Amino acid sequence: MSAHERDTQRRRSGAGCMIMCRRTGRFLMCFRGPRSPVPHTWSVWGGRAEYDETSAETAAREVFEETGHRISGELEHVHHQDTFGFLYDTFLAVVDDEFVPFLTPEADGFAWVALENIPLPRHPGLEDLLTSRPAASRLERAVERISGRPCDLRACG
Repeated sequence: MSAHERDTQRRRSGAGCMIMCRRTGRFLMCFRGPRSPVPHTWSVWGGRAEYDETSAETAAREVFEETGHRISGELEHVHHQDTFGFLYDTFLAVVDDEFVPFLTPEADGFAWVALENIPLPRHPGLEDLLTSRPAASRLERAVERISGRPCDLRACG
């Protein structure tokens, strides 16, 4: 693959994380700021890939850049989207304790919430993830397996 092809692929791909607290089974969600694409919506922490990064590397880097928190441990892939040629992979990252993220201008706020209570309005990519039965099932099982808390998105209506 040429440098131009890699750069084109980088501009057309990204990745992010659903960050879950092991102790509570809650997720750290980002409320996107006015300078972000699709502002004033709830979303995962993530962004565009940089040159020669894997999707998992992109997700971990973006979490650090947007929250100040370094993800340790393996990331679990939960969802792949192809939106008009923009490829986006979402991973699950698990942290032991809830933390307060260092917010950048890309975010106007944050909340630790149960998967079943992620607020509206949601970024279209997050909505796609939550309404994808395979992705939702992976997240539900992860909540139950890791935190011990029951989780069923279908019960939310």
